[in-house]
Amino acid sequence: MINSQLIIKSTGVITLGLLVLLGGAGHPAAASQDSAPVEATEEANGTRSAAADVAWEVLLSIDPGIKRGEGESHLAYFMRKVELSNQIRRSEGLQFWRHYPNDSRRYSWLIRTVYMPPAYPVDLEAWAGEETNLNPNLTARDHRARAQWDETYPALRETFWSSDDVDDVQRRMLWAGEIYQQIADAIHSTHLGKPVELHELLTAVLDWVQAYPEPFDSIDSRLVYYSYLDGLVKNGIANHAALLGVSEADLEWFRGQLFERLTAEGDRFDAVTGRWVDKVFPQAIKAIAESDSKRRDSKAELDTEAEATLLLSVQPRELHSFSKADWQTEDAKVVNMYRVIVGVRKHRDIGLRLAIAGANEEFVRSWWVVTHNQFPPYSNDFISTLQSNRDIALNYDDQVAWNDWILHSDRLMKTLLSSSSTTLMKDVSVHDNRLWSELRYLQSIWARTGDRSHLDEYLVRLDRALDLFGDYVRSEGEWPGSSTLSHILKLIGRNYEDYGLWREEAIELLSGYVEHPEARVRRRTSGTLALIRLEGQPFEFTGPTLDGEMRSMVDYRGKIVLVDHWDTGCSACIAAFPVLHEVYLDYKERGFEVVSIGYDASSERRRVLRIKNELGLTWTTLNGEGQWEEISNKYGFSGFPHYMLLDRDGKLYRGSVRTKPANLRILLAEMLAEETAQAP
Repeated sequence: MINSQLIIKSTGVITLGLLVLLGGAGHPAAASQDSAPVEATEEANGTRSAAADVAWEVLLSIDPGIKRGEGESHLAYFMRKVELSNQIRRSEGLQFWRHYPNDSRRYSWLIRTVYMPPAYPVDLEAWAGEETNLNPNLTARDHRARAQWDETYPALRETFWSSDDVDDVQRRMLWAGEIYQQIADAIHSTHLGKPVELHELLTAVLDWVQAYPEPFDSIDSRLVYYSYLDGLVKNGIANHAALLGVSEADLEWFRGQLFERLTAEGDRFDAVTGRWVDKVFPQAIKAIAESDSKRRDSKAELDTEAEATLLLSVQPRELHSFSKADWQTEDAKVVNMYRVIVGVRKHRDIGLRLAIAGANEEFVRSWWVVTHNQFPPYSNDFISTLQSNRDIALNYDDQVAWNDWILHSDRLMKTLLSSSSTTLMKDVSVHDNRLWSELRYLQSIWARTGDRSHLDEYLVRLDRALDLFGDYVRSEGEWPGSSTLSHILKLIGRNYEDYGLWREEAIELLSGYVEHPEARVRRRTSGTLALIRLEGQPFEFTGPTLDGEMRSMVDYRGKIVLVDHWDTGCSACIAAFPVLHEVYLDYKERGFEVVSIGYDASSERRRVLRIKNELGLTWTTLNGEGQWEEISNKYGFSGFPHYMLLDRDGKLYRGSVRTKPANLRILLAEMLAEETAQAP
């Protein structure tokens, strides 16, 4: 067993994952904050007041009001805004807590300030400058501010934990955030040469696991619960074992205790979790061995090649699928967007610096792929956008930063494409990632300015880039550019309005590729084209309910219908059900209906029924087993989930190509408004 008095002194470099990771008990408070007891200044009435609404909106619209300094890097400027926003959010949020004791939104503020903590550097500019490197940021901190927060936080936590307005999901989230910060603090202390109580840290994780040995229900098992378990065990302890000074023996003890806590009250440790743990710990043990053989002084300056190697080992979390996932609570969305955006921005800007400094070509190519697949927005109002939970992916209004990135990436592209070691497939990857990442920028330009010239230029570049590959065919028979072209055309086609295209223009664009020599391009282009052409045409389907009663889409004429295509192997489909059900209940009385088509509803009937019962779903589920190939080919589906929105005549609504849970309320409001306008 691990020595409970083990004191560690370790070296190494903190990863981006914990550089941007979270905050909680023990983090500093705003410099302007006082440590006076929390007092209520609003009369308790059980409702939100108008004044509270205004105060909350102000809290969500923080603007640090700073400008980029002369010669200051984009990343340093960005991190200064992040830090100042975190400080303001904490201090102003504390005032909101005190003035509005009956407003449950104050608990959301506490969660967010725990996960988005201020660092409180003594010298903000020096701290921001260090954030542009992979070295541990050891700039001096304001210990007085930290002590003030340490004194204030326990009372806030006690109120939070005992409140009837807080549910178990929020309690679990806050506690996990506190442990994340303990890990981050331990790594920081280690690099400063300060002793850390390792047993206390590992036990904190185990206590959380013992308190929550399983998901709250089977539906959130892989999406919510495992995200915390993975964050604490894998990203928290295992991935940072070497940095924390955790020995192989310590790790084995921790692993044994983890199994024991998870299985303490029955067989709750399923096969999926078992395989996950079996994979995580050997990787951590390997990392410990590598760290022991390559140990360096943590305060030593890393050279370019060492930094490049380290950066490639850090994969920022994917932005657009995880941060906007419909299954998350509003607090989780904001927290995860914060972590992901800061992570991908640092990954891109640090990698760019290393590439310009002369890092080897292998690094530049590998980093190029990551930074284009997980690209950050360049927004002037990133902080307020983030806190308001708007679509930050479309905020590319920091034109200076974006133009600077384009300038450097153009130069890097030329270098990579002219390399003597280049191959056709390497050329494909360079063009592929650049073309893919610019799609979001095109959406942003159209949404903000209505200028479509950027899309026209993009389509020309797309043709030119793909012309480089000609009719080259690999031995396997697949054209190297097929994945890029098919995905880009599918996205533009299915979301043509978001790029400024008219329906007829989208049809014309896609029609030029329906006879492409590559089957993947033909299939996806033809499917997307068919879906667009079917707008205004009826969707036809007939199948039995789970009770065996035959139903046809004709039976739903007179209603607005969302058709949900899914199967039980699609976790994202299941996770979206609660969101869809909320919308269904809100609009049912106005003639809205949901029809689920389950393509394994016969072979997995018991599971389908269990999901419906546990989530309280009341709409009709039809059995589409055996019809998937026909439907997917006809309508261009590439997988689940997939949604269709039908008007009262059973025809695909013109906005159907962009139908998804996040847009559903907007589309329904749009349809109902059109009906009202057309009424006599």
